[in-house]
Amino acid sequence: MAPRQPRKHPKEHATHSRGFESKKERKKAEEMVKSDLSKLRDKLAEYSDPNLVKYTPSADTVKLAKDVAKLDAPKCPRKQSKCLVNQYTPQSDDYIGWESAGLQGGAALHAKLQDHTARVVTTQFNLKEYFDKEYQLPKLDIPADTAAFQSVTFLGQEDTIHLVDSNGLHYASIIKKPDSAEFDTMYNEFRKLQADLPKSAGAPVEALCGNFFTFHLMLSGQDTAHMDHPYFNQAFVKNYRKMIKFLWNKHIKALWEYCNTKFFKCFPQHAAHYMHIGASKHYHPHGAFLWAPCFPSLAINQEGKVYSLPHRDWRDYLQGLAGVFSFGDYTELNISFAEAKVSLDFPPGALCFFPSHMLHHFNSPILEGETRGSMTMFMSTNVPKWVGYDGKASDASEEVKQGYREHCLCAWQLFQPLSQ
Repeated sequence: MAPRQPRKHPKEHATHSRGFESKKERKKAEEMVKSDLSKLRDKLAEYSDPNLVKYTPSADTVKLAKDVAKLDAPKCPRKQSKCLVNQYTPQSDDYIGWESAGLQGGAALHAKLQDHTARVVTTQFNLKEYFDKEYQLPKLDIPADTAAFQSVTFLGQEDTIHLVDSNGLHYASIIKKPDSAEFDTMYNEFRKLQADLPKSAGAPVEALCGNFFTFHLMLSGQDTAHMDHPYFNQAFVKNYRKMIKFLWNKHIKALWEYCNTKFFKCFPQHAAHYMHIGASKHYHPHGAFLWAPCFPSLAINQEGKVYSLPHRDWRDYLQGLAGVFSFGDYTELNISFAEAKVSLDFPPGALCFFPSHMLHHFNSPILEGETRGSMTMFMSTNVPKWVGYDGKASDASEEVKQGYREHCLCAWQLFQPLSQ
């Protein structure tokens, strides 16, 4: 009789135990380990109680005691994050039901240009210089000097400014805060709610300066792991737990609807593309796009003395756009794009969409006694990549990879000229 061959698990995650003949055998081994750890903890407990210590433990014993203590720390396995995110799955078919979003957005954009509530500004940027790029651009050392930059401010009753490059391709829009009591209520409540977010969830951001905390809620498409669902790291799960009430607040939901609607109206092609990715079998069943239907990730820079240095968000989708919502108590602020040599008025409550990976962007420092914060909506470059690799990032064939490279090059066609 031939020896029994062990079962193969080609797609099993690396942290899963292998070599057990049955679940019963594996469970028995785990129980033995738990028992041994329990006995070890009892022996090491005295080293944490100065009243029980009878001698000085060795360095190796102290290290062992610390390592064992870590085993009691709460774990956030990757599968758990799927369950947590399901709590925020949008309860509406709007997540996948805006098939005509491109046409609707295009019509709204054309109407605003016709009634002069929106304006088009031509800049020195040449977007076509990047059309042969696939995934990532290099980091460069760019000075925060706006001396020779074109200055753009809102005029009259304008509520939107669209930027086009030297070829007429639309690449950025900035929307002024609406003058309405309804928006003022939402805006003021948002400021209060973000101020109440727990400080313990903060994370440093390299390109930002000042006194503030940042909360990341970031979805990452798989790059190497064998998994059948989106990946949210432990920091994401921690921040998500802290912010779930924040995300469910009616004023935050109103802001969610406002930001997505404006994205569809300004960039219908990009919005429809993002919606298509979020509606894929890889993301939609898990409710993975938190700022659905368009954006999977958020970063909230709490209100304080926040300003940014010139930087590219090189982990953002290269052919995509990020949204920035500004808030705070300040009189004047400019957001500047280095490659376009343009500085735009960015008042409190303004919303801006622009290619965050492509353009080095920064803003002016906050004056003494003033405050500013921002909420950034974005998509990691690995999110569309995972869809392009059909969820098999770690073992995708060279043919599949080449197909996705070509897809990225085609995605540059999302940038379209404005019809006036």
